[in-house]
Parts: sequence; C-alpha cells; structure tokens
Amino acid sequence: MRKRRQSGFTLLEVMIAIAIFGFLMLYTSQLMSHEIHLFNSALKENELQQKARTALMHTLDEIRLHAFTFYSDSGQGTDTGVYYSDTGQNGSIRALVIQNPHDPESLPAGTVYWEAGSQRLWFKRDDTEKYLIADQISVFSITEASSSGTRHLIKIEVTAGDAGTAESYRLVTWARLY
Repeated sequence: MRKRRQSGFTLLEVMIAIAIFGFLMLYTSQLMSHEIHLFNSALKENELQQKARTALMHTLDEIRLHAFTFYSDSGQGTDTGVYYSDTGQNGSIRALVIQNPHDPESLPAGTVYWEAGSQRLWFKRDDTEKYLIADQISVFSITEASSSGTRHLIKIEVTAGDAGTAESYRLVTWARLY
C-alpha cells in the first residue's frame, strides 16, 4: 500500500510567505507615512494662506468703508498706518489701520492694529473689547506706494508664518485712499 501525502505547507514555504508579506507591509507603511506628511504640509500651508487672506481682506474692508482716508508714517509723531477724518476734510483725525502701535490701549474704537511682538492682527471694538483677526502674522506693513507725495496709493504687505522661509505665505496689494 502506498502512503498518501498529507497536504499543507512546508516550513520553508510559510517563512517565504511571511517575508513577502512583511516587505509588502513595510512598503505600504512607508507610502502611508509619506502621504500623511504631504497632507499635514498641505493643511499647514492652507491655514497660513487663510490667515494671510483674512488679515488682508479685513484691512482692505476697513479702508474701503471709510472716506477721507490718508496715509501717515511715524515721522509725524503718529503711528504708521491709515487714518481718516470723521466728518470730512475738517473733522477729527482717527486711526483706522495701524502697524505696531506704541500704545494699543489708547487707540480709538474701530481700529485695526498689528502687534509685532505677538504677531497678531487685532480689531479694537471699544475700550474694553478687542477681537483677534489673525495670528501668526509675521509681517504687516503699510507703505506709501506713490512717490508724488500725495499719499493716495498705499502698498499693504501681509506675511503669515515665518517670513523668508518655505513655511510662510505672503500677500501684497495696493489700495487707493480717498
């Protein structure tokens, strides 16, 4: 009588299958790790872009909502930024958008201001309340764009994240003052 061979896998076949499965799992885990890293990078970049856009759009909205606006630099004893006249050319002058003010507490209600130390852009609602517009704003600059001295065109630059690095997002626009 012939002895029947039992079906099954040999130890060598099982070890080869486990090794192949291990290599496939290693490749899959490396691929997933890379995809997660790309997702996190894109998410951080998107957050920085959103913060820069929010800061810039809020600033532009404030400037567009007010008539009789003008640019003033710190050479005139005031903080650098955009100011407006309350009731026209002869009205009281009020701060509108200020970059890095000397005394944020003394700013009038309705002022947008940037604090360089905290890298935050704020909206001062009244004497007791202020609202955060955007954080991680490393650069917020308002400069005169026209060389004629009329101060009717300003350049606004906003950088979210660490300025000058790959992990930053910079927006630049120009605004006309009336």
